[in-house]
Amino acid sequence: MLFSRIRKLLLCLAPIVLGIILGVAVVNIITARKIEQLYLEKAALLVKVKEQEKKLENLSKSLMKQQTRIIKNIHVISNLKDQHKKIRLQEIINELLENVLGQDLNRVDPMLIYKILDNRIISLKEEFFLMKVDIIVMDTDLEVFLTLKPKSLKLEE
Repeated sequence: MLFSRIRKLLLCLAPIVLGIILGVAVVNIITARKIEQLYLEKAALLVKVKEQEKKLENLSKSLMKQQTRIIKNIHVISNLKDQHKKIRLQEIINELLENVLGQDLNRVDPMLIYKILDNRIISLKEEFFLMKVDIIVMDTDLEVFLTLKPKSLKLEE
């Protein structure tokens, strides 16, 4: 008799416990998605902050020297779909071209920018890509249009 009461109680509590477990799992999935979204946003904002700091430093130096048209921004347009990779690509290009920011537009050689970026192999999220420069648009905003092709690195004999 006591055993049957305990069994009935366990049968009544089992769906409740199962519901709690499923609820926790669903909340965990929703929270993980939100954390991923916030991580992407944070990474993008950190890249922007670094870029803005470099811009401010270079622009301040340039303004002290003379009042001419200078390169203020670098924009990268690529064929990548993955936001993580786009953020990392922008960061890499900013590092490669950091000395161009704040430079007099007439003194920057577009072929130099082309040679720095074209046919360069870069690593994005443990994948390698070959950068091909399609177009470079030079104004106060430098725009670089790139095509990235997956590249497997193999030792050649």
